[in-house]
Amino acid sequence: MSLWRAKRQIGILTLIIVTLSAFGVGLYSYYKPVPSCSDGVLNQGERNIDCGGPCSRVCLNEASALTVEWVRAFRVVDGHYDVIARVHNPNNQIGTPSLSYTVEIFDEQNISISKRTNVTFINPNETAYIFEGNLFTGVRVPKFATLTITEPVSWMRSNGESFPITVVNKIFTDSTQPVVTASVANESLRTLHSVSLVVVLYDAEGNAYGGSSTVLESLPKDIRQDISFVWREPFGSTPASIDIIPRINTFNPSDTGAL
Repeated sequence: MSLWRAKRQIGILTLIIVTLSAFGVGLYSYYKPVPSCSDGVLNQGERNIDCGGPCSRVCLNEASALTVEWVRAFRVVDGHYDVIARVHNPNNQIGTPSLSYTVEIFDEQNISISKRTNVTFINPNETAYIFEGNLFTGVRVPKFATLTITEPVSWMRSNGESFPITVVNKIFTDSTQPVVTASVANESLRTLHSVSLVVVLYDAEGNAYGGSSTVLESLPKDIRQDISFVWREPFGSTPASIDIIPRINTFNPSDTGAL
């Protein structure tokens, strides 16, 4: 074979290799997956895989744990109790749209007599009452109650939008069926939905001794709406203070009227 023919074949082979390589690079670039917060790859400035940085999901080491301030079981009638837990989220701009938990009631022998598992939300920097109503305990008498977070918290970053709701004119009326009445005002710019409200009654020493819950399916903006909480049996005392905390899931666009 002549030197010229060998050089020509090498040149053709080199051209083919270069062409195929360029085609392969172009094909890979075209079909290469776009980096996302659910691709299982540490990329695009994430602090850990699919969390932190540009992702709305927050890495576990970026968030502080929830604080369960207290949990109480309140008698409704014999054999039936409501459980309320006061929970605080210390994280600014970080919350969770889905918090799995279990409330459990124990008797004086530390034996579990009733429990319930449920899911709620926790907004950024929120102090909330988690309410579970009408747990059946039978003939056994509760001694204490607990709240346990049953799954790792999936923290999410909030967009920072607030939805101010105020509660005024809280009045307790003592009777055979005690009643608390109040007025709720939506001071945000949109109609809100699924607004939950929990009331807790406190004595002069700051001890909670009664509570209840209600939900407003809709609360239009710039409207004051009356609410009431009714108990089946009298308490025998007048509360020194009445605390009512309204809650709305700020992670759910349908609740905040963002849709």
